[in-house]
This record gives sequence, structure tokens and C-alpha cells, in this order.
Amino acid sequence: MILNLKGDLAPIRKGLAIQQKELGFTISADGLPVDIKQRQGPLKITLAKVNSNLDHAIIEYNQPIHFFRTLALLTAAVRDNRSLEIQETPCFDTLGVMLDCSRNAVLKVETVKRMLRKMANMGLNMLMLYTEDTYEVPEKPFFGYMRGAYSESELRECDEYAAALGIEMIPCIQTLSHLEKYLRWPAADTVRDTPRTLLADHQETYQFLEKLIAAASRPFRTRRIHIGMDEASDMGLGASLRQHGYQAPFPLFLRHLKGVNEITRQHKLKPMIWSDMLFKFASTTHSGYDPETKFSSEILAQMPAEIQPVYWRYGCLPIETHRQLLRQHRELSRKEPMFAGGVFTWGRFGVNYDITLPALANSLTACKLEKVREAMVTLWGDDGQEGNYFGGLLGLQYLAEHGYHDEEPDSNTLQQRIRDNTGIKHEAFIDLSRLNQDEQLGEHENLAKTLLWQDPLLGLADADIDGQPLERHFQELSRTLESHRQSNSAEGMVFDVPTQLARLLAGKAELGLRLRKAYNTKDHNTLKTIATEELPSLRRLAKELKDIHRKQWMRLNKPFGWEILDIRYGGLISRLETAEQRLKEYLRGEVKEVEELEAEVLPVRIKPRYGLLASACPLV
Repeated sequence: MILNLKGDLAPIRKGLAIQQKELGFTISADGLPVDIKQRQGPLKITLAKVNSNLDHAIIEYNQPIHFFRTLALLTAAVRDNRSLEIQETPCFDTLGVMLDCSRNAVLKVETVKRMLRKMANMGLNMLMLYTEDTYEVPEKPFFGYMRGAYSESELRECDEYAAALGIEMIPCIQTLSHLEKYLRWPAADTVRDTPRTLLADHQETYQFLEKLIAAASRPFRTRRIHIGMDEASDMGLGASLRQHGYQAPFPLFLRHLKGVNEITRQHKLKPMIWSDMLFKFASTTHSGYDPETKFSSEILAQMPAEIQPVYWRYGCLPIETHRQLLRQHRELSRKEPMFAGGVFTWGRFGVNYDITLPALANSLTACKLEKVREAMVTLWGDDGQEGNYFGGLLGLQYLAEHGYHDEEPDSNTLQQRIRDNTGIKHEAFIDLSRLNQDEQLGEHENLAKTLLWQDPLLGLADADIDGQPLERHFQELSRTLESHRQSNSAEGMVFDVPTQLARLLAGKAELGLRLRKAYNTKDHNTLKTIATEELPSLRRLAKELKDIHRKQWMRLNKPFGWEILDIRYGGLISRLETAEQRLKEYLRGEVKEVEELEAEVLPVRIKPRYGLLASACPLV
């Protein structure tokens, strides 16, 4: 594809050089004429045809990110030889993404750049890399120790790349809780309150945080910084309690917020925080984001004027509930709130789009009605980051289409845009959700992960899955995912791990149920088949899954963190081997019983957030 770009290219020149390979075009005077105009107002793109041939195009844009969105639309239309006439008015000043780089997986710089290119195609103009301790602090060598922490030069390289595409990168750190990976070291003794939370209202803590904030902000051109402070309910209940006695949590939190704000002020930074603890401490029921929460005038007077609250809600709530909570945020702070929704990547191998899309529909609609100007989606990697963030691209595309249209995006438009941007069909992304739920199976919070890691002999989830057609489900799903993998060359690696996982689960999901049934009925023929054929086969499939997963990990992430998944896979393979040996010993008469199979399996009847990992696979 050859384009003849005309106009002032200075504001977009660096980004054009980046996107030529991504979008598959070259620039030459012999190409399709494209008149480019930067001006105030909505973004517009016209691609005209004369006698069935593409004739000329016009792009009108305000911000560089708007240009790159229109450029992606233009190149897709040129590939399809179709005319185009689009006008869009952005509903938000900031549309962004947060990627968790703290739960084992620290994305390679090249992976961050790849995501930035996809974001530019969509028109998303802000990226946060969530880094608890995964950035280097020169004065603190144990901060990020053996965790693949980003160097200052790596983060600066990402920021330069983002700026060329019109994308603001904002440092996203923690300055109170979620710091357990650093606080485990003896070097942190003087600033530790609990195993995960810093000692608030403590001078040495603020000296420590000054170094963190300086290091985290230095690589970036923006003056904005996200300083975290969420989920800190244990604040004041460790060393602080021993040293000072019990202190009321809300005043302690506000004193800490004021102390950290002083540091950001000295560095001329504009801080934002997750707002959940402000609501939780003020709530009479101590519940997060209670719409009935009232903030006293005393509390409001203590809120630093510089703090921007970030309202994060991931579940599917009524539009009016979101609107009420957004209005409360405006009462709480002089700064306009930012909204953070979720693309459900966390604690799982796939992505739960059954929750993601309706939840974002309601929350983003509420933001528009309340005229909130900044919104983002978060992609968390809780409990090891076994999944692939690129499986969440449909969620990013949905955010973009919602953000550039007054109404909820048209289904056909969304399907066209995600296919143009990734080469993957809408329904292929949706099928990633089937790792965890299906119309036949009903709703499971984290089915595939639970079934993968659960012990073959203990079978802690077996009573809850009894009677469900899991073998057939995963057999069909593996074929479906394999077809997606083969038909999408550009981003088909998204399906590599899920496809192999489904193959493994087709044999493992109901294994414990069949094993226990055969043992209880003394069906030695079936036990022999399981011991000599099925368990060795499952070990091979598990080894293949580990190898495929490791290859994907090393392509996307720094090697640090893979050791956690290596241990999980090693534990899984070892337990399958032990199950085989235990059955063979029983069948040979060397032991009179298999005690693990003698124990009764009880129904758990819960929907755990991350599956039954900890209890089902004690080795991890």
C-alpha cells in the first residue's frame, strides 16, 4: 500500500515511521493522495472512489492520537478497496490502559511497544505500567531484586515511543500497601508495618518514598503520577500497633496521604490515587464504594487539593449506581475523577468477556452522562499472570469505540474494527471466555485454572463439578481454539496456550471423578487404564503445555517470574506421576488402599476469585 501524504507532517512524523510497518504502507509521491489537516474539532476521514478506484483521501484531526486512529481506519479501507466517510467526536480527553507488570510478568520493552502500536490504532492516548517494585531505585538494591525491574533507560525508551504516537505514559506505583515483594527483605525492616503495608506517618517511610517517587517519575515526560494506596485495610495493625497503640484508620490514612502529597509537590508532580480506601474508611459498614457513604466536612478539609481520585469498579453495576458514586467523587475532591474499569484478565488463562463488556457498557455510559473526561481499563495479572494481555485487545477496542461515539458502539462496527486491528474475529476473542464458562456448564469464576492445578488424587473441586460434561466441553473448545489459532497469523499466538490447555483439560477435568468411582467399585481394569495410559498421556500433555507457555512467556516477558509457573507445572507433572505410582502399587497389592481416595470429597460450593489453586496444589 502506497500513500502520498500531504500537509504538515511534523507533529506526527516519528509516529508515522513507527506505524508504517504496523499498518503495512509506504510513503511516496506515487501513492494515493491523502490531504492531512490539523485543526480543532472532531476527527474526520474521507476516502473517495472514482469509477470503482480509490481516488483521494482527507484526514482532519486535532490531537496526534486522533490522527493515528484515522490512519488505521484509512489503511484498513484501502486494503478492502472501499470508500469511507467518518466523523467522530471524542467523548473523553483521556482514554487509557493500565497493564499489571508486578505479578510475575514484567513485559519486555518490545512488548510494551507492540501494545502501544495497537493502542494508537484504536485512538487510546494513555498507558500506565503498574509497577509495585518492578522499577529500579538506585539507592535501594533490594527494591525489585530478582524481579526483572525496569531500568530508567528502559522506561524512558517506552515513554519516547509512546510520545511519538501521541500517547501519555504515566508512572503507576504503590506508596502504602501491595509492597509485600519488597517488604519481605530485612532491608525493609524500618519501613514495614505489616507484611504488605508500609509504616504510615513515619519519617523513615517518607524518606524511602521520596526515593521511590523520584525514581518512578524521572523517566517520564508527564508530570502526572499514580501513587496507588488501594486495599490497605491492614494499615496500622502491625509494627504501628506495637509502637503507638491503636490509631483510628481514617485519620492515619489521611496523614499518610498528606505526607506523600508533600513529596509529590516537591517534585512538581500531579498525583492520583485509587479512591477505594477513602470510601471504605468513611463507610458506616466499612464496605468499598458504598453509594450511601457520607464525607464529613472535617474529612473533606483534610483532603489535599492536588489529589485526583481514580474510581475503580470492575463488576457490572447499574448505570445509576455508577453515576451516584461519580458524583460522590466530585464531593470528595477538587480534582475531576478518573474512571478505571476492568478487562477481566486477572487470575485466569483466558479473558472473561461475559463480565467485561456489559460492565464497561454501564460504567462508560455513566461516565458520559456525568461528563467525566478521563477513563481507562485495567488488565491485572493477579496470582502469577498465566494469561496473555493481547487476549484483552477486544476490551481495549470496546473502550475505544465507546470513547469515540456518543452511544454504545454498534456491534458491526466493533467487529469490523477489532478484525482490522488484530486480524482476529470478534467471536474468537469471545471464545477465550469459554475456558471458564459455557451455556451448558453455567457460570464458573475460574474453571480452567482450578481444573488444571487441582491434585489428581485429592480432587478438591470434584464434588462441585460432578455431573457436568467437562470432557466434551474441552474437547470441542480445543478444536474451536485451534481453528482460531490457525486462521489468524498476526495475533494467533493468543490462542497457543488456551488451545493446549483445553486439550489437557479434556482428559484431566473429569479424571478425579472417574478415578474415585473406579476405586470405590474396585474396577481394576479402569484403574489400570488410568495408571498405564491416561496419566502418562496427561503428563506428556502437561509438559507440552509448559513448553508452549514458556515459549510465549519468553517472547512477551522478561524471564524473571517464570520460575513461579515452572514450579506450578513441575508440581502438576510430579503429582500426576505420583498418582500413577500410587495406583500401580495398589494394583500390584503392595498397598492395601489408596488413602487419598478413601477420604470423602466435600462440595466446596464457593466461587473463589482465583480458583482453588492454593488448596488444590499445595506445592505452589
